[in-house]
This record gives sequence, structure tokens and C-alpha cells, in this order.
Amino acid sequence: MTATRLVVLGGTFDPVHIGHLSLLRGARKVLDAALGVVVVEDGHRHRAVPVAPVQDRRHLVQLAIDGDGTLSEASQMGIDVGLVGAVDHLRDLGHEVHVVFGSDSARHLDRWNGRQLLRGAELWVVPRQGDADGGCPGVGRLPVLVPAVSATQIRLAAAARRRSQAAVPPPCRARVDCLYGASNGVDDRATAYESA
Repeated sequence: MTATRLVVLGGTFDPVHIGHLSLLRGARKVLDAALGVVVVEDGHRHRAVPVAPVQDRRHLVQLAIDGDGTLSEASQMGIDVGLVGAVDHLRDLGHEVHVVFGSDSARHLDRWNGRQLLRGAELWVVPRQGDADGGCPGVGRLPVLVPAVSATQIRLAAAARRRSQAAVPPPCRARVDCLYGASNGVDDRATAYESA
């Protein structure tokens, strides 16, 4: 890959939903980036342990973006590290890296020294609908409209055997119902997990 402008979105994607994809596609367009990169992380220090294993979550992301030449999942690019390592790797390859966060995640940047650890990357926040603040001091703000959905809502619906089909990318729907369904015993973990 030749050096270019990239937009990177990290998270647990437990599971991936249309809000994640809208955020990344919108940021890529606004920033005129060649590619949006999804970094599926093992977990976050400021959240409970994800319900689904990282390999399953990566697979869901890959299903969701399959055929979209403007998006890539990091492990498909040979990057099998968290957000900070992925940013370092892409920057070392000469790419101009822009990291985007939803406003809920951006609020935790200082908690894990994100501004310092993501050195050399431009940081941006995309506010959620209805988020009064929607910003993070010292971080740029992108005017991207993102549907008001959450991974927590999707997990709870699947655990209760209700479907959240509209919030889940079509290629992932059956797998989400299977992974997060009550038959897998995820009811308690899905309920306890913080909003994602």
C-alpha cells in the first residue's frame, strides 16, 4: 500500500453495527481519506470484558465490510495489535493517520493517556445524536451524522431473542443472533456490559 491518508476507528465492536460503519464512512469522506481501517481490540480498560471473543468480532467486521473497497479490517492488513500499535505501524509506513472516536469513547481519552499514546495521529470526535456536549477538549470535531444505535442494545435484544436487524449490517445478522443469543448463556454478561 502506498503512503496515503487513512482514517482509523478502534473499539471492541461487540458487535459491529451500522453506527460504527456510518461513523467510519462519514469520517473517511469528510477527511478525504483513501481508506478507513477498523481495529478490533481485545478489550478496553474502561469497559467490562467483551461478550464475544476477538476472533468472532473480527469476523463480524469482515462480513460487514466485505466488498467495500474503502474499508479494511486491520488484521486483514497484517496488523494484529490494538489501536495504539496499529496507529504506530501505519504511521511508520508513512501514512497520514487520523483516528476517529464516537463522543462516548473520546471522553475516556485522558483516562488511558490516548492523546500521548496516539502521537503523530490527528484525533477527531464524532458526536452521537442527542449528545449535548459531543466534544472533547483539544480534539477536532467532525460533522458526521451517525444513527443512534448501540452495541449494548443489540446484545440485549439478541439475549432476549428479539432481533435488532435494522441496527446490524445484513451480512452479520444471523451470526449476531447466534453469538449473542440467550442459548449461549450471554444474558448476564450482555446485561452487565457497559454501553458500547
